[in-house]
Amino acid sequence: MRDDQLSARPSPVPDPESEPFFEAAGRSELLLRHCPSCGAWAWPVPRLATCQNCLEHGLEWARASGAGVVHAVTRVHYVPADDDPSWAPFVVGVVELDEGVRTQIVGLLAREGSDVRVGDQVRAVFSSTRDDVYVPWFEVLGPGCGRARALSR
Repeated sequence: MRDDQLSARPSPVPDPESEPFFEAAGRSELLLRHCPSCGAWAWPVPRLATCQNCLEHGLEWARASGAGVVHAVTRVHYVPADDDPSWAPFVVGVVELDEGVRTQIVGLLAREGSDVRVGDQVRAVFSSTRDDVYVPWFEVLGPGCGRARALSR
């Protein structure tokens, strides 16, 4: 994926519940919801008020490693008719993070000319969309990967 494709992507619209996630992405940090009672992690879906593992209330935002493996992958060739066609084709998938949680569908970055495969190791990187909202992508590890800002460890 090229840098111009990243910046052409549509922007999510942060709301009060998701704002910490997007603010952290602007600092190259991946925040997830974390249960202090049982230690379970959750991808930040809207209105997630209770832990899906122990049903306790009080999930907190916590920094995640950003490392994981590709669980599912597909290449998208078309964008909606009313959108900018320059960001297609692109690769999306589901990543299983080292914390044990699977992401929702996220963008995946690979070296030019290489394929993303299930089981590939990835790390979180961050790029702004066309409206300057930073979002996480997941970069396949290896030489020559994309130029988005990498997660600082």
